[in-house]
Order: sequence, then C-alpha cells, then structure tokens
Amino acid sequence: MWILLLGVFIGVVLPEIDNLIYVFFINPQELTSQRASYLFKRGNIISAIRLLKETKSERKTPVFHSDIFLIIVLVLGFWLLTSSASFLGKGIIWGMIANLVVDRLKLRLYHKA
Repeated sequence: MWILLLGVFIGVVLPEIDNLIYVFFINPQELTSQRASYLFKRGNIISAIRLLKETKSERKTPVFHSDIFLIIVLVLGFWLLTSSASFLGKGIIWGMIANLVVDRLKLRLYHKA
C-alpha cells in the first residue's frame, strides 16, 4: 500500500516540473524566471519554489498543464491502469491525473470569476 501512496506523491509532484522547464528553457528572460533562477543558483530552493508557486498563474504556456497533455495522460493512463500490475505506476498515473484535473478546474473557475 505504501508503494501506491509513493506513486501518488510522485504523480502529484511530477507535473509541477513544467514550472522549471518554463523558467530554464521556455522563457528564461522573463523577470520571474530570472528571480527564480537566481534563487536556485544561490541555493535558496525553498524560496525559489515558493516564488514559482505564487506566480504560477502568470505563465501562459505551461508544458504539462495543457489540455492536450491532459488528454494524452488520460489515454495512456487508462492503458497503463488496465494493463499493468505495478502499484507504483498506477499511483503515479492517479496522482498526475488528479493534479492535472484539479489544476484545470481551478483555472476554469478562476477565469469565470
């Protein structure tokens, strides 16, 4: 059971890597990206993660938090969930799906308000 929970934790954290991809590769010249990069270089990882979390809504082109990626995860996740016996893999898929669906719902509700 603990391996399933570990997988869920990994699955929840994994989509948040798109913040790092945005900061270091997609738009490194943006002010927030430069501030986060500076904090990472100084070893202040907690402050950098906090900054990225606070400014998450400013990023317009997320890699993993897009509708296309959600559809891909749902299709491949369904295939993995029905064909694999790995509890770690199932936990990762459940965590990713939960994270991505909740974020999409928050985004939709935020833009309606």
